[in-house]
This record gives sequence, structure tokens and C-alpha cells, in this order.
Amino acid sequence: MIGGVCTGYVADRFGRKGGLLLNNILVFLATICLGSAKAASSHELLILGRFLIGINSGLNAGLAPMYLAEISPINLRGAVGSVYQLVITISILVAQALGLKYVLGTPEHWPVLFALTAVPALFQVVTLPLCPESPKYLLASKGNEMEAQKALAWLRGSLAVQEEMEQMKAENDAAKLLPKVTVRELLTNRALRIPLIICLCVMIAQQLSGINAVIFFSTSIFKDSGLKDDSATFATMGMGAINVLMTIVSLVLVEKAGRKTLLLFGFGGMAIDTLLLTIAMKLTVSLPKI
Repeated sequence: MIGGVCTGYVADRFGRKGGLLLNNILVFLATICLGSAKAASSHELLILGRFLIGINSGLNAGLAPMYLAEISPINLRGAVGSVYQLVITISILVAQALGLKYVLGTPEHWPVLFALTAVPALFQVVTLPLCPESPKYLLASKGNEMEAQKALAWLRGSLAVQEEMEQMKAENDAAKLLPKVTVRELLTNRALRIPLIICLCVMIAQQLSGINAVIFFSTSIFKDSGLKDDSATFATMGMGAINVLMTIVSLVLVEKAGRKTLLLFGFGGMAIDTLLLTIAMKLTVSLPKI
């Protein structure tokens, strides 16, 4: 939450690219805390590390999709934006694999597993400076049309970007004419209330879908259903693999089927699945094991 609230300020103050780069400082600090917690026998370091990585995740959740959306062509914006979620699902699967007791999921090696958090951050620190800042940010926030055009030409691999630049300038000019909206106006203005309610409902539905609880406790759920320890662990990894697969499917369908259609099918499917899972877990507890 803290990272999410700070996203707007960081994005405007340091830029999308700059914000992402600075955000890696939190990763390195968190890695030091998490990696040294066992050696120092300190629960406080573990809590502090998790707190810092939480702020980092909140900032990334806002900055990364914003940067991807602003550098993408309009016809690919949905698919490119979904790449962020694809990376998340792949990361979950990799973490599950590395967390196996045959790999790093042991009392001796879990600090190493936490320390590996720094690897993707280090990769970003090395590679992201090679990429340009968001052209929209350079134009709208910095007022630097020449740098914006250079960044856009680099991203498109062509100097013929004048038409897209004109479109960006038109959008920027139109945005300047719009009055700034306060929180009070957002809540009281009827024209803004419906979009606000839609945004809130989508985000609340996502959080209440139960996906986080299922991911965190999936191994325990599989064990309660009768699977042995190893089988339950691999079943959890299978679930992670399906998560990656369906994210790839969404990349293909998002521009063809549309956002609303995918949301309706996704939320409908999750509602049915959550209901079935609840019934199954209730029966597992109430019925005697055979």
C-alpha cells in the first residue's frame, strides 16, 4: 500500500525509468536484511526486509505497467502491459522451484534463496539505463519535445514517428485543458463516480478472488486432500505452471476478445472455482478420512 500510494509522486518526480531504477535500492537493502537475518538471529531484520520489499513491490506494480503502456504502440498496448503479469507468474513458478527442499528450501539455505532477490534487480540496474525514458513523460512532464521524439524513434526503430508525435502532442494539449480533480470532486462528481466505482470493483474483486490465499496455502491444501508431501509440492508447481500458461493465453486474447470480456470470464471462473474449493475443503474437514 505504501509503495502504491507513492507511485504517482515517484513517477512524476524521477520519471518512469528513473523511478524503476531508484526502486532497486529498496531491493538491495531488503536483500541485505533478509539474507543476514539468520546469521544475526534477528527476527527484526526479517520483518524489516519484508517491509522494504513490500514497498518495492507496490512501486513496481504502478511504475512498470505505466512505463510499458507509455512506450508501447497503441495496437500492442494491452499485450505489452500483460507482460508485467507474465513476469510475475514466471517469477512465482521459479520461486516455487527454488524453494523445493532438494534445492534451497532447507533451514540452511533459505537465506540464499532470499538473497537471490537481488539478481533481477541487478539485471535491471545494468540493462534499463540502455533504454530510453518514456516519450510521454518527456513531452508532458519535462516539455522536451526533441528528447521525446528521439526516445520514440529509438523505441520504434525508425525516424518516421512524426504522426505518433503529433498524436502525443494533441493528447498532451487536451490533458492541459482538463481541470485538476481533487479527491472530494472524485467522490462527489457523478461523471467521475461511475469510473471510480468500476476501478474499485475491479481491484477489490481481484484481491477477493482468493488467488493469494490459494498460492500461499496451496501445498497445505493439497496435503489436506490426501496427497503426500512431495506430491503436494509438485502439485503446487503444476498450479504455478498453469498460471503462467493462462497468462500467455491472455496476451494473445487481450486485443482480440477485449479487456471487459476477459475480466467477466475470469471473474466468473474464479467465483465458481472458489465455491468448489470451499465446498471441497469443508467436506475434507467434516468427513472422516478413509
